[in-house]
Amino acid sequence: MEKGTDFELEGYEFTFITRRNKGGGVALYVDKSLKFNVVEKMTMVIDNVLECITVEICKKKKSKNVIISCIYRAPGSIETFKDWIEETFIEIAHKKVFICGDFNIDLLNPNKHITTEEFINTMYCMNLFPKITRPTRITSHCATLIDNIFTNDIENKTVSGLLINDITDHLPIFTIYDRNYKINKMDSKKEYRGVRTEERMNAFKKDLLKENWGEVYQEQDVNSAYNEFLRIFTLLYNTNCQIKQYSRKHKYMDCPWITKGLQNACIKKNALYRDFLRTRTKDAEIRYKRYKNRLTNILRYSKKKNTI
Repeated sequence: MEKGTDFELEGYEFTFITRRNKGGGVALYVDKSLKFNVVEKMTMVIDNVLECITVEICKKKKSKNVIISCIYRAPGSIETFKDWIEETFIEIAHKKVFICGDFNIDLLNPNKHITTEEFINTMYCMNLFPKITRPTRITSHCATLIDNIFTNDIENKTVSGLLINDITDHLPIFTIYDRNYKINKMDSKKEYRGVRTEERMNAFKKDLLKENWGEVYQEQDVNSAYNEFLRIFTLLYNTNCQIKQYSRKHKYMDCPWITKGLQNACIKKNALYRDFLRTRTKDAEIRYKRYKNRLTNILRYSKKKNTI
């Protein structure tokens, strides 16, 4: 594969790696508005095993960097590929990762092939989960799921699926990832709801009683009288019944004994749990469980103290 006009797309940076002995390879197109770097130590060709190209999308505002790898696994030993992917991606478990490509490993029938089951378990142990669950290569006599997108992002909002297109004998796959989902979700807590106060409603009633409705009765036509009545009513209503803004209730409204400090402790506990899920180490598990047990006891004591 040679870089040229045949492969370039307007508005995208084209980066690729090719096989050394014959045609073929893997490539990525990155929007030119994004800043990225090619991760050299995760970009390689292993003859008759795999081709892989990896980029790191640099963070924007409060979002984290995202690692994206495109892989092609040649038919053959899954064991060698499994060992390579574990060694390569275990070091970046703390980052957001998306691994896409043609793995030539059918995930629809893992129990029929022990090395396929071992590959899936390896991915799960690194907290990498497949986004595609339907066949990607369909023929008249079989259907297999050999193309996929694995990610360790289980919290943010993603949309994944297949495209019906016959450009190849594999169905194109996609994942749409909102890297600002958490930020947007936090911003939504700042929304407001309108509530009319009793004080303003009483003022509105008084103005209705004081109003001289003579102009309404002077109208000869019933429609004109109604329009005049509605005009006066709406004017008084808009004057008195202004909307008072209230911030949305927080989720601990029914638990007043949960202080701000305890809320922060719950956030830290969840962060420790996420860290354990990413790393799957004994130390991370001990830190999480130790903190969780302490926090549980404190929450029980605080609740009991405030309900007596």
